[in-house]
Amino acid sequence: MKQIKLYCLCIILLPVITLFMNSSSWATVSAVNITGCTHNENEPSALTQITINWSYASESIADTVTCYYYYIGTEFDYTLTDTNGTQLDKTNNNWTFSKEEGDYYFYIAGYKTYTPPPPLPPELGPVTKYGPIKVDTAPKNVYVNGPSLTITPEISLQIGADEQLDQVCICETAYGVCNDWEPLSTPEHPYALKQGEMQYSLKIQVMDLAGNVANADPFEVTYTTGENLVMAQYTSVPTLSEWGMILFISMIIGIGIVATRRNVILAQ
Repeated sequence: MKQIKLYCLCIILLPVITLFMNSSSWATVSAVNITGCTHNENEPSALTQITINWSYASESIADTVTCYYYYIGTEFDYTLTDTNGTQLDKTNNNWTFSKEEGDYYFYIAGYKTYTPPPPLPPELGPVTKYGPIKVDTAPKNVYVNGPSLTITPEISLQIGADEQLDQVCICETAYGVCNDWEPLSTPEHPYALKQGEMQYSLKIQVMDLAGNVANADPFEVTYTTGENLVMAQYTSVPTLSEWGMILFISMIIGIGIVATRRNVILAQ
């Protein structure tokens, strides 16, 4: 009778012992560690391809995972599940995405299915989030405002775009040959015209925080001194008031001539 009881006890304990010996097969899924990315969090980058690397603390932990689920999008808060995420094989430890300009967030979690025993439902591990991943392309709608006429070589320009700018380069000859990049001053950026009195067509390039460069339309400004400006005014085409004075004097002279001729005729 005792042997029967002992036999029954062994039968009962055998699954428990087996389960304990294979506890790694039903261990709780750990969080994934992000080990690297082409884009640092919250730092603009001109790269439109994003590569993210991940791993577990050890191979033994990674072996317990059946697969991964991930999601990348613009949502700051996203609830990743095995139904709204994209599945990846457990052998993958990196992935590459192509994205246009914007801020993105990457979510990933390990996923495990259990083979009885024990009779446990599939489990999605803790979700790891990485971001914002800032993809920043060339600035758009670059504008330049300033004087069209100046009597001094020093001028102030208002330079901007549809995003924050970091540096500016102003050239008096052509685009792409500028070596004098400098921090952009706001709201007005000072510049000194270098070639004396003349009409300028400034070639202005701007750079954003990610290092992208864009060209503004040529900016036209004429530099002439006060003396030359006054001389130009005196040698310019007569204004309407000046024409009126000329016409008035001509009328006076004409009336005088007519009156003189009339007096001569009457005297005869």
